[in-house]
Order: sequence, then C-alpha cells, then structure tokens
Amino acid sequence: MHAFLVAIFTVIPYRLVYEYGMPKVEHWKIYVPALILSLILMVPAVVFAERKKRFGEVFLLGVALIGFGFLIYQLLNSLYGAIILLVLFLIGFHLLEPIIPSLLTKLTHRDLKGLSLGFFNTLQFLGAFFGGLLGGLTIKHDTFLFTSFGMLFSALWFIVAYLWLKALRF
Repeated sequence: MHAFLVAIFTVIPYRLVYEYGMPKVEHWKIYVPALILSLILMVPAVVFAERKKRFGEVFLLGVALIGFGFLIYQLLNSLYGAIILLVLFLIGFHLLEPIIPSLLTKLTHRDLKGLSLGFFNTLQFLGAFFGGLLGGLTIKHDTFLFTSFGMLFSALWFIVAYLWLKALRF
C-alpha cells in the first residue's frame, strides 16, 4: 500500500505538470476533493466492517479499487485517468489503512502483537522505498511500467487476500 502511495505521489504530480500542463499551485483542486471524498467514504465502510464483521469484503474492495484505478489510468492515459487513479487509490487506501492493523491485532496471538505490528511498520517503510524506486523509474522511462506493476501487484494482492480470508472464514 505504501509502495503505491509513494509511487503515485511521485508520478502523478510530475505528469500533471509536465504532461498535462497543470501548474503545481492548482494540484490542490484534485487532491483536496479526492481526499475529502475518500475520508467520507472510509467512515461508513469501517463502521460496516466493525459492526457486521465484514472485514474481508471491505479489505478486498479496497484492493480492487486500487487495481481498477491503475487499469483506468492505463486505458485512458490522460488527465482524467490520473484523477480517477488518485480518487480510487485514496478511497482504497483509506479503506485499508484502518482495517489492516485492526485485522493484524485480531488475528495475532496476544504475545506476538508488538512484534507483528513492528514487522508491519517495517514493511510499510520498505514499501515506501520501493514505491519511490518505481516512481523514479516511471518518470525516467514510461508510465506503462507504473500502471502494469500497479495492476499486476493489485491482482496478486487481491487473489492472495481472497484465498487467505476464505481460509480464515473472515
């Protein structure tokens, strides 16, 4: 998730300026509405997951939204595609951000919770590093690498999560 976060916020601002001609001072017109929408949608989704014990569905929805964002951006390869990617990514991100640590603490033995959360946080930072690497390579080479990696990793993530959640009956 954090790899996607850093990659997207490396590539999209660059493309907004240099490919789509949108000055940096106007980027807030995309970021703020997308962020507000994602936060508004996050609250009922997390409440739904908690009350109805539907963590798995909300988790898979978040992963699917991120993957669809990359797919749409690859298909459109335009300013509108970039905006859709940002919106879908932020919605997916904000669905996953509270659910992943919650699932981790629910599914981890009480003696291993601190270790598990430490491992999780370390992986977030590694993800940020690889996201920066992917973003830099994308700027240097081509957006196809960026969107292909995003779609492939999202699809793999979805399949593994689905199988794992199914095995847990979650």
